[in-house]
Amino acid sequence: MTFGFCFMDKKNKSKVILNYALNTLIIILVFIIAYFLFSMFSSKEKDSQEKITIKTSKDTSVTTSQDTTVAKFITVEVLNGAGESKLAYRVSEFLKRQTGVDVLKYDNFRTDDIQQTIVQSRDGDIQKAHKIAKIIGVEESRVNIVKGNELEAEVRIIVGKDFRRLKMDL
Repeated sequence: MTFGFCFMDKKNKSKVILNYALNTLIIILVFIIAYFLFSMFSSKEKDSQEKITIKTSKDTSVTTSQDTTVAKFITVEVLNGAGESKLAYRVSEFLKRQTGVDVLKYDNFRTDDIQQTIVQSRDGDIQKAHKIAKIIGVEESRVNIVKGNELEAEVRIIVGKDFRRLKMDL
C-alpha cells in the first residue's frame, strides 16, 4: 500500500493527506467532547453527595444537599417591594448561584414600601415556601399561602426593606 502511495500524483497525495488530517481532527474532537461530558456528569454526582455551605456577610449557615436538591425543583418569582435598585435581580442571582432554584421571573412589586420580606406559596404546597424561606432567612411567621394560577411560579418572594438582615450575600 505504501508502495502505491509513492506513485500517486501530487493531487491524489494531497487529498489523502487532507483526509488523514481531517479524520485525526475528528477523533481529537470526539475525545474532547467525551471528556467534557464525563467531567460534567461526574461533578453533578459529587455535588449531590456533599454538604453545601452557604456563606453570607451576615453569618454562615449550612444547608444539606437534600434541602438544596429539593430547592432546585422549585420555581420562584422574586419581587422587589423595598424600592432598592435591582434588588429583585440580585436576589434572583443569589438564589440561582447558591441553590440552583429556577427563578421564572423577577420584577418590582406594585408598591415599594414593604417593610418585611414575605414568602408566599402560590400552588398550595407550603413546604416549598418554607424551604425557600429557610434558605434566605425569612421567619416562618412570614410564610403564607396565596393561590395563583398554574402558569405562575410555585413560590413568590416579596423582598422587603429588611433584606439586609436576611441570609443573602447581595
